[in-house]
Amino acid sequence: MTIYSGLVFQIEQNRQAHIADQTRMIEANEGRMLCNVLILKRKTNKDQKSIISSIGTAKIEDKKIVVLLKNHHCFKFQLRSQPL
Repeated sequence: MTIYSGLVFQIEQNRQAHIADQTRMIEANEGRMLCNVLILKRKTNKDQKSIISSIGTAKIEDKKIVVLLKNHHCFKFQLRSQPL
């Protein structure tokens, strides 16, 4: 019985780790999307330094685009002229 409960615990741990990995990937994609929107908006308006959306904000700091999602996770991307 102990081996069975240990196996169930390990399966549940692996499932939760997989869900956490998927969540991080989704958040990174949302961050990239906001970064790309800011890059594209800057093509028409070079003075644009930030954008605010329902999923978070993206702003230019130094030579990076800093994306802060609503869940307070932060991503930093290099400032470039082409979308990611």
